[in-house]
Amino acid sequence: MIVISDMMGTLTTGSPVLGLVDWVRHNQSRMQAQLYMASIMPSYFVAKRGWIDWQTWAQGLMVNSLKLVRGATPEKMKVVGEWAVEHDLWKKRREDVVARLAEHHKEGAQVYIASSVVEPFIEPYPSRADLLGNS
Repeated sequence: MIVISDMMGTLTTGSPVLGLVDWVRHNQSRMQAQLYMASIMPSYFVAKRGWIDWQTWAQGLMVNSLKLVRGATPEKMKVVGEWAVEHDLWKKRREDVVARLAEHHKEGAQVYIASSVVEPFIEPYPSRADLLGNS
């Protein structure tokens, strides 16, 4: 059996963008993180009200937020992704869904996570959910 799950809203109610900004706050510049959050608030309220498409806004935000990481390399982005999962996405996991996927995996299913989130923010998730080898 093959089981495919979305990540955002399904496996977690957390935000990879907020996780990234939190990493910036703790590892680069608190001021940079605060300025970034202030800069996105107007568009957040517009998207929240439904005046612009939420999904399009969120995907653009994910891509644009990557620019916050100074000297980004694949290795550094793995560190940022681990931080985002540890400090935001995993803490806000939907335990019922994660448990169900873990049970499917335990029963021999191949479990995959399909998401528009950038890969370094997805990779650390399956190991925490006992889904190793199937991401």
